Amino acid sequence: MTLSIGKAWEEARAFIARERVLLLPVALLLIGVPLALIFQLIPASLRSMPQNMATNPPVLPAGNLFGILLGVLITIAGSLALYALALRPGISVGEAIQLGLRRMPISVAATLLMAFGLSIPLLAVELAVPALGRTLLGLAGVFLSVRLMLINAVIVERPVGPFRALVESWRLAKGHFWRLALFLVMIAVPAILAQVVAQMLFGTVGFVIGGAELGRGLADVAVALVMASVQLLTIVMVARFYRQVS
Repeated sequence: MTLSIGKAWEEARAFIARERVLLLPVALLLIGVPLALIFQLIPASLRSMPQNMATNPPVLPAGNLFGILLGVLITIAGSLALYALALRPGISVGEAIQLGLRRMPISVAATLLMAFGLSIPLLAVELAVPALGRTLLGLAGVFLSVRLMLINAVIVERPVGPFRALVESWRLAKGHFWRLALFLVMIAVPAILAQVVAQMLFGTVGFVIGGAELGRGLADVAVALVMASVQLLTIVMVARFYRQVS
């Protein structure tokens, strides 16, 4: 079947305009807020990416690590809840969040399964040729992010386990790689620009008002809200893609 980015865009724009009262609170509370908290829990020493990080990585406090992990799990559940709202007409917000929480372990398990399967051959390459291994890891990550773009839609819509979810999402994306890759670029470039602008603008305002700490906090919140908005649009678009190919 043909996958149309234009058709998906028109449907997604109309859907978000119609259901924004349901969608926006879920995106902001279950994606934006956890992301802002995750940013705050990452120490400045870890953000600066020092040259010796590989040999002497900064220690992350246990409390921060737990908070980051909890925030990641909440964002995954929130994303699945948005998929449920986008794919299941008539579902309530409460039902969508419950479904997202129930299916979250499947999404996490599928991600870990994919990472484990990818790490074995790339680790062998990394040991033999370090520079080549890192390059292949980056290329493989981009390739899989495209071929498995539909995985969360599959997890929400079908009673499948993690392995079957990987297989089904891979099958559904077959023959649509370049259109999905084009969509990824189309959404990533303006998203990155919006994050940079938000970070600079709100960071500067916060710095002028209350110094470096307030500047960093406002910048984190602004970037998190931009990311949540982009994630909402991406999820609704991917849901439209899923409907076209399934």
